[in-house]
Amino acid sequence: MSEAEVAALITKLQKSALTMDKWNAAEALGKLGPAANSAVSALDSAMLDRDIMLAQRAAVALGQIVGQDAAAALLLRADHIRKTRGLAPLL
Repeated sequence: MSEAEVAALITKLQKSALTMDKWNAAEALGKLGPAANSAVSALDSAMLDRDIMLAQRAAVALGQIVGQDAAAALLLRADHIRKTRGLAPLL
């Protein structure tokens, strides 16, 4: 997949009005693995979304892109922020 296609998925993840489009974008980015490294920031932000299903899909995608160990640190931070905002925890 080209960088332009990855960028289009990132845009969909960040800006789509349709929740299912955001879910699908997160999943598609994760399936690309390290080739979607440019999506890490957007997925990190998506873990803070009020939609727990999107947040979970973003967490899984991050694990597929950066590996479980690196994703674990991002997940712990996101979970702490979610709790302070009164959102459902990821863990």
